[in-house]
Amino acid sequence: MLHRLMEASDYSALRDLWSRFPGNALTGADSREGFERFLEANGRFCFVAVDSGAIAGSVMAGSDTRRGYVYHLAVAEEYRRSGTGRTLMTLVEDALRDAGIEKLHLFIFRDNPAVAFYSKLGWQVREDIHVMSKILGDAPVSDAHGATSREPGRPGGDGGGPICGYLKQPGIPGSEPEGGEE
Repeated sequence: MLHRLMEASDYSALRDLWSRFPGNALTGADSREGFERFLEANGRFCFVAVDSGAIAGSVMAGSDTRRGYVYHLAVAEEYRRSGTGRTLMTLVEDALRDAGIEKLHLFIFRDNPAVAFYSKLGWQVREDIHVMSKILGDAPVSDAHGATSREPGRPGGDGGGPICGYLKQPGIPGSEPEGGEE
């Protein structure tokens, strides 16, 4: 298996991989233009695993110069449990560490089984913070559960404004969508 930096020409194969990967939310930022913009700014933190000319896995990460953020770790089903995901995460963590980044974050749906994978790699679930998001513009947003919305900030459909349902936390005021459960 070959591991290399991601290239703009990988887009179609990556988009196909991401769309088949459970628990992955694709947004307007995942358009070809958004992808190429992201690679321009963060390409040194984005890797693919290639086997026999086909992309077997990918990880994208970026940095704001203070913290690193991991996006779209995805491994094709036939390569899962082969070490491909672990290798991709090691590559991205090393690249970010070499860039002087001391702390990484990733956003994952609470019901995503990959939480166990990340925990084995030393990642910790944070219980002391809330993630808040706001959609700017009217690009369609699709969450990992298949809900799509064109209405930024609309309760329901896309998790209540934020694209992820992880903001809904029973018993925490303001975390439930207006009007009750979806």
